[in-house]
Amino acid sequence: MKVSFALILSIIAYEFFLKFSPFSFGLSPVAYDQDVGMWHKLNFSSYHVSECGRTKYFFDDVFMVLD
Repeated sequence: MKVSFALILSIIAYEFFLKFSPFSFGLSPVAYDQDVGMWHKLNFSSYHVSECGRTKYFFDDVFMVLD
């Protein structure tokens, strides 16, 4: 009984989110970068680790790579 109630409640909440999504008002956690040609999170940074080394990169107003 609790599981079925939680399932129905989650479906209703999901439908509510789809109908009144904050993304439809122009808010978005990601931005499209024309220079890079991909979507990325705003002010995101991470490391790319390979056999040659570890490179830190981040996305902001300008795409930058730091060695």
